[in-house]
Amino acid sequence: MTLSRLVGRKVEFSTDGAAWVATFVEHGTGSVVVGHGVLTLIAGSQTAEGLVRVQHVRGDHLGAVRSA
Repeated sequence: MTLSRLVGRKVEFSTDGAAWVATFVEHGTGSVVVGHGVLTLIAGSQTAEGLVRVQHVRGDHLGAVRSA
């Protein structure tokens, strides 16, 4: 199952320097930032509901992690 099927909406992907960004249309964004020996996962949204949705999808596929 893909991330886009889990959120049930269109997903747009882009890059911004060392970050890969997935924008879950109508929900928020999930970013993976590449560092020296570490990946930082960031979830963001304009709404609390959207943030919970992005965190849920990210957690299901990448494991339980703390939001930055």
